[in-house]
Amino acid sequence: MNEEADGARKDSGAFQPLVHRNFREIWLASLMSNLALLITGVGAAWAMTLLTDSAQMVALVQSALMLPFLFLAMPAGAIADSYDRRRVAILAMGGAALSNLLLLGVALSGLLTPWLLLALCFLVGIFNTMFTPSWQSAVSEQVPSEDLPRAVALNAISFNIARSFGPALGGVIVAAIGAAAAFAASVLLYVPMIAAFLRWKRVPDTPRLPPERVGGAIVSGIQYIGHSGAMRAVIVRSFLYCAGASSVAGLLPLISKLHLQGGPLVFGLLLACYGGGAVIGGVFLQRLRSMLGHSPTENGVALTAAAMIALAFAGSLWVAAPILIFLGAVWTQALTALNVAVQTGAPRWVSGRALAGFQATAAGGFALGSWVWGYVVEESSLTAAMIASGVALMAFSIAGRLMKSPKDIPNPAAARYDPADPEIDLALTGRSGPIAIQVVHMVPEEDARGFYDLMLEIRRIRRRNGASAWSLARDIADARRWIERFHCPTWHDYLRHRTRLTAEELGLLSVIAERYGENGQLRMTRLLERPVGSVRWQADTPDRGELPATLAP
Repeated sequence: MNEEADGARKDSGAFQPLVHRNFREIWLASLMSNLALLITGVGAAWAMTLLTDSAQMVALVQSALMLPFLFLAMPAGAIADSYDRRRVAILAMGGAALSNLLLLGVALSGLLTPWLLLALCFLVGIFNTMFTPSWQSAVSEQVPSEDLPRAVALNAISFNIARSFGPALGGVIVAAIGAAAAFAASVLLYVPMIAAFLRWKRVPDTPRLPPERVGGAIVSGIQYIGHSGAMRAVIVRSFLYCAGASSVAGLLPLISKLHLQGGPLVFGLLLACYGGGAVIGGVFLQRLRSMLGHSPTENGVALTAAAMIALAFAGSLWVAAPILIFLGAVWTQALTALNVAVQTGAPRWVSGRALAGFQATAAGGFALGSWVWGYVVEESSLTAAMIASGVALMAFSIAGRLMKSPKDIPNPAAARYDPADPEIDLALTGRSGPIAIQVVHMVPEEDARGFYDLMLEIRRIRRRNGASAWSLARDIADARRWIERFHCPTWHDYLRHRTRLTAEELGLLSVIAERYGENGQLRMTRLLERPVGSVRWQADTPDRGELPATLAP
């Protein structure tokens, strides 16, 4: 892209990605689907206050909507990475609409109980969990790479725009007609998203290899996160920050009812102020981050903590409203920065699972925090719970400064490395395995220490991309000869492992091959492991080396 075009892109601001039709249509529909989820939350929270006086049960409405993200986000991410994201999104949105329809039917029949309400909220959360990784990881297919950070931020803005109006709209609906009407509105508001995904003519990838099985994809996703230090730090921080900040959303119905002596309309206005501040924080994200200094994420979290403590002493709507606007702005920029870091930092092959890991830990933090702060209200007071959550969030902000920054996540520029399959002389299938790989490095003795340090990074790369049981050995008969060894569960897993290298990783492996190989090539041996007792040939069983027809060139 030339400098003039780049300058025009910068001048276009936060809403630049909306020039792309597919993204624009889905983004506008996301406003409606986010409204649906928030209106469901408002209706369910207020319905719970009518069913029971228990503060803990009221707080558990938030937990019921968020817990599926904790338990099912990684399977949802694995499905998003392995199958057609468009189809998955359509099915998930359809399920969310049907779940709200069921909630509507139970409410109209007069059969709603506190635990049944929580169960149905949990069901709504399940389908939203299945939808989110497919929706958000598909953004990179709808906008060019240079617009991806803005598009990710716009998705966060979408939620916060909905949060600005959704709670107030939900409060009006509940106050005027009742909670059942809120559930009916949610059913209708899911329809635009289904229509937008139906209109999107996605060009599906045509990989040479079949998709991973969901179980294996979950394992490889967790393995990637576990061996990516900066990604792991971002996800841990998201859990801590959301656990501390969850008191705002979890206890706001009680703040409205007990501190401000208000009804559902006041509750909706408070959430509208919180969401309005979040929109401000999203639109002016870069400017706000520059104002927050050298560590904008942690400074934003610290200011969020201070605002939460101030909210504990707000005695009127006029005091609470500006605090919530400020709180929404600084909290959103912190959480959005972590979200952008995950989506732009994860390689394409694992983007859905990395995003799911982020969402799972964030939702788990919200769910756990909502329960904890509800318990503190039961045992002490609402004011004590808000102060305690603010102090805890302040402590988490200090701890976050000791972890790696989102800026430390390397750019996963895809190498588009798709090497030809290795030559083989055995009749392998995709499920043949385990596969053991041995790589011989010839290292001069004076380079041994530097080589060993490079191998520590290679170990992280191998394991991050799906390998296991990595080891490094040195030949006692030839001190120059080092043998790297690692395993992949199946032949297809090994072939996938080879195509997952980013440009940076491929460059490092090329440097090592140039230094310690022969003519720029490392000697590699691939072995099909056969533990003793695993093969039982009959006397007349042929040992054929020919390839099956499905793998023959």
